[in-house]
Amino acid sequence: MTDNRARALGQWLADHPHLRATADPVILVRAVFADYVSGLGHARLCVDQTFKPDARPWLGVKQAELNPACYPAAELAMVFATKYREETQARIAAVIEALRPGGTLVVTAANDLGAASLERQTRAVLGSVQSMSKHKCRVFFGQKQEACLDQAMLQTWRDQGLPRPVAASGLLACPGVFSYRSIDPGSRWLADHLPTTLSGRGADFACGYGYLSQQVLSRSTGLTEWHLFDAERTALDLAAVNLSTVTTAAERHYHWSDLTVPENFIRTHPSYFDCIVMNPPFHTGQKAEPQLGQALIRTAAFSLRPHGWLYLVANRQLPYESTLTQLGLRCECLAEARGYKIIRAQKS
Repeated sequence: MTDNRARALGQWLADHPHLRATADPVILVRAVFADYVSGLGHARLCVDQTFKPDARPWLGVKQAELNPACYPAAELAMVFATKYREETQARIAAVIEALRPGGTLVVTAANDLGAASLERQTRAVLGSVQSMSKHKCRVFFGQKQEACLDQAMLQTWRDQGLPRPVAASGLLACPGVFSYRSIDPGSRWLADHLPTTLSGRGADFACGYGYLSQQVLSRSTGLTEWHLFDAERTALDLAAVNLSTVTTAAERHYHWSDLTVPENFIRTHPSYFDCIVMNPPFHTGQKAEPQLGQALIRTAAFSLRPHGWLYLVANRQLPYESTLTQLGLRCECLAEARGYKIIRAQKS
């Protein structure tokens, strides 16, 4: 199903042919690939998309450069707002800085994720915006006029996108990654139940900024390799920074990977791991999607060696035990409290 933000943006592009005809390059931030791209013609596309499932389709677009080190000077930039308000504001600020004087900023945002308030805040920064509503989204846009910019607010937006300390952890995180303000209670509870005897080749699936890996590597000295996987490259980069101070004999490897597609994953890591830990995601927006966690569990089952162990935490209502059983793993609930459960499973 096409993302409504993309559908609304496609309508905006159709209504503004003069802008799409002259813009080259075009900056696209957190953009999902959809039909609107054809409306950009042969323009060079600078695509800032660090979420692997949404980044993959851009690899087949000849004129697209994915995740460049910096934004080029441009006449047109389009930002897809995410559920992380501070991340979106930081990216808007970066885009405004890259736009040439008179260049156009376009933001497409879902109504149920605060599109109206984001529009008001962007108007305060930019000086003036216009908007249209379509497909339960708002598309708002305005030109960069140096004299109208609120430079103090722009600096605040830029600064809030920087890595910051996570409370009582010694780790860094930033808006746009899961639980960036404080350690997720489920992850902390899982860490409390992990054995200190994990050994061999291990992995942290959906590692985020590396909290579980930090706990495992600090406690289990028998590991020879430790692999961190996440679909969000920003989180993976933070994990590498956060683990740089952890003393361990285990070789560390970082993988920008979509674990929801087992068929792709097992080509490189079949029956590879002696142990896997994870706090699997179960939503990408506001609606629960337990199939995400089930997909990660399937990937873990394929990736474990015979007799390998999987440790995971989940919300109590999620039906992961049946998935594990169907995959041939023996599982048990080690603990259940505060709406969470800790599951240990072993591959036959």
